[in-house]
Amino acid sequence: MLRHLVLWKLKPEADGRTAAENGLILKQRLLALHQAIPEIKAMKVALNMPRSAYANYDAVLDLLFDDYQALERYQTHPKHIELAEWIATIRQERASVDYETED
Repeated sequence: MLRHLVLWKLKPEADGRTAAENGLILKQRLLALHQAIPEIKAMKVALNMPRSAYANYDAVLDLLFDDYQALERYQTHPKHIELAEWIATIRQERASVDYETED
């Protein structure tokens, strides 16, 4: 199995909305991918706790795939590409990690 983690730091304001507002939209749109892309075996999306003074990022995506080829199919899926283009307009930073797991 392959786990794909992505973290985003959101712009304080983008698309006329606050980072908190965009974070909620981001979470909804990410969760919708699970229904649209069969390669996703499991998904978790979380937003940073508002009072967490030590966090560097605002949102995290945790995905599980069968293998690296499934991750590649996910990354080239039109729904993922469309969402990634929108995310690029609301984020300041992005970090990701892919690793093998027995989950």
